[in-house]
Amino acid sequence: MPLPNITNGTARRCRARTKSRNLAPCLNLAAFNTPVCKVHGAVHPDKRPKGKSHGKYKHGQDVVAVAGKRTELAAVLRSLEDMLFLVGSLKGQQHTRGNLPAGYEKIHTLEQAQAYIHKLEAKRA
Repeated sequence: MPLPNITNGTARRCRARTKSRNLAPCLNLAAFNTPVCKVHGAVHPDKRPKGKSHGKYKHGQDVVAVAGKRTELAAVLRSLEDMLFLVGSLKGQQHTRGNLPAGYEKIHTLEQAQAYIHKLEAKRA
């Protein structure tokens, strides 16, 4: 007897697409905690190699700490962009495209801009 989530259609499907069937999605179920099925290369998260033994390891350029700093800087730049639109230095289509970085605070008024600048100065000191 199949599991209930398979029969009612709530199970996650493999996100791989076939070239032979005009990019139709794979019909298999996704493996545990992975986006693809076993046929398309799913590996249990506990069995994946980590660090230097992983095939996509990039010698320290994308270390978690560096990625966190990059996200923090992107949030500051996005807030500064809000301030430039607020004072009228930038015109046209507003904002950089893409997802909002973690820690980003939308700035609507000059008072919020002033408070944000003071917060940055306090963090820097």
